[in-house]
Amino acid sequence: MSDGPNGPSVPDPADLQRQIAELQQQRMQDQMNLARMQVYTQHPHLRDLGLLEDFQGGPDQIVAYGTKLAERIPPPAPTPAPLTQAPGGQLPPTQPAPAITPPVDSAVLPQPTQQDVLTQQSADVARATDIYTRIRESMESGHATVTRADANWFSQWAPPHEVEVTDGHVGISGGFVSAVKRMGAQR
Repeated sequence: MSDGPNGPSVPDPADLQRQIAELQQQRMQDQMNLARMQVYTQHPHLRDLGLLEDFQGGPDQIVAYGTKLAERIPPPAPTPAPLTQAPGGQLPPTQPAPAITPPVDSAVLPQPTQQDVLTQQSADVARATDIYTRIRESMESGHATVTRADANWFSQWAPPHEVEVTDGHVGISGGFVSAVKRMGAQR
């Protein structure tokens, strides 16, 4: 407002409305930041997760949401004292030395027969084929029929076997350990 030749000037109502809206927006933003800081003060382990920054809601809702998050995400456990220094500056008691086992004569250990090896290999191939078939069926149907244990076994231990990749193309599939053993045998 400034004085003009006709007396004091009247501020533009639209300009006043804009300024009021900006101040209200700034006040709301400050209240939301204060609510976030309140949650982070009470639950400092949530700060690094950044879960409250994009939360859409009022200050009270932010506090309530932060409290619920703190219930679901507990603070990390304190780090233990280093092994070389126990609490109070004392050295920890020494551990007894591990027992020394005498060397084992390999002639005493039972050795699998050729038939045992072939039986195990056949069982492994049958299991791998079954798991591979269930994986393909799962991918086609969209329903998982393979357990985590089967998938882990397949990825580690499945023997090399031919599989149809696509459109009649055939490839070799097998687990990681089987592949390493195969490479070692080829050397």
